[in-house]
Amino acid sequence: MTESFFSEPIISTEHLVLSIQNSTDKISEIKRISGPDFLKIRALVVSRAETILNKSSADPITLHEARTLFLASIDRLWNFSSRVPAVTFSCQLLQYYAVIYHDKMDKTAGVQDVIEFLDENTGKCCKWENNLLIMEFVLLQIYHELGQFPNLPLPQELQAKNNFILEQLNLFSKKIAQWGLDAPDNTFVHYLDCIYSFVVAKALDFQATKSGLLTEQESTFFIESKQYFLKKSVNCLNTIKNLTEFAASRGMLTPSGMEFSLGINVLIKLPIQEISTIEKNTPMMSCS
Repeated sequence: MTESFFSEPIISTEHLVLSIQNSTDKISEIKRISGPDFLKIRALVVSRAETILNKSSADPITLHEARTLFLASIDRLWNFSSRVPAVTFSCQLLQYYAVIYHDKMDKTAGVQDVIEFLDENTGKCCKWENNLLIMEFVLLQIYHELGQFPNLPLPQELQAKNNFILEQLNLFSKKIAQWGLDAPDNTFVHYLDCIYSFVVAKALDFQATKSGLLTEQESTFFIESKQYFLKKSVNCLNTIKNLTEFAASRGMLTPSGMEFSLGINVLIKLPIQEISTIEKNTPMMSCS
């Protein structure tokens, strides 16, 4: 399949999508979209996706494959009898693009500063916590910040940061769980759950080593909770593999949810190098 990724759609199309995104009655707004405008939205999404892919660190072969698979995912969305899935995804991608590539967004800032920026720059009708792409960005920011923490035990300042991270992760838990219930076959949602579970385990690891501040019972609780979330991350990883294999067995070029990773296989996209070690050394369990 060939398609130009470089023709910039007219700006009125972006205004149309943003108006739907900020609407309190999105379904009615989507139903009023004309056929030509629906195609313009598709062109805008493809253009923005290309910009994001070009800014990624993926190698040329991966990028070429991603473009092909992303277009296949987009074709599937735009061929559904309902326009709701396509336009909903478009709203999320454009919100992600507008906020994450905002001139004032400092991607090197700490998690707390990033979340404050997101809170200030997303509307009441389209909170960033409802956006799968932005949620991925925040989870990866947390992952990288935890990776910069020094050897344990943590000094007081970093312990405060870890407490803030755990508070945010607790707020995310119901959202991610609900996405999983709403779309159990969406590989990107399971990918988010995998990262979420891993970073929770990492943050709990720091909590469990607060030297002299925990009772034996508290320390045991944190250690067991950490193991639970590590095992849960492995379960998510295996669910992704199973869904990908199932899609291939049905002759589908892409599994559900690949549009959110812009055509990049989430098993490749996972930044967690330790996950393979966890998978080898952690027995499977039910985390339901």
